[in-house]
Amino acid sequence: MARCELLINADDLGMTPGVTDGIIAAIEHGCVGTTSAMIGDPALHETIADWSLALPNGTGEAARVWEGQRFVRHVAAESPSRPWKIDGWECRDTGIGAATQGLAGARVARVTNGSDEAVDDDPEFAMLVVLAGEVTFESEAGSARLRESSSVAIPPKLHYQLLAATPDCELLDVTLPD
Repeated sequence: MARCELLINADDLGMTPGVTDGIIAAIEHGCVGTTSAMIGDPALHETIADWSLALPNGTGEAARVWEGQRFVRHVAAESPSRPWKIDGWECRDTGIGAATQGLAGARVARVTNGSDEAVDDDPEFAMLVVLAGEVTFESEAGSARLRESSSVAIPPKLHYQLLAATPDCELLDVTLPD
């Protein structure tokens, strides 16, 4: 008889502190095997990574594929920076583009000296999440000052500018496709 396995995923880690605590408890009790995170949602949870912890499936390889899904481990300190789509900004690639074969992309961008250059790219989906600092998002649709943990979904064909970024400003730039 064929062996059947069931993997239970808990959606919305980070949605609220209560949801986050519940998901962590379910993982600790072995009820849940994976979770998906709500980036840009308000819950902040202090998590400590114990890299010396022995995993039940061994150490694995960073570029492993499991059931057709490639997993990515992004270590910011080990990732080189390159120019981003706006002059005066740089980014580091998280590896999502390569892992999804271009289906999605995720980069962490940070201001170097800023620019008032307009962004003209046209992905099907784009979202910016402020990881640190502040920046003004300005487009023909309006202007908003974005602060840490705020985000903006950018419709196709919307030209925008990122202005008056604080020196510590970092953004998560998510696009579909990469």
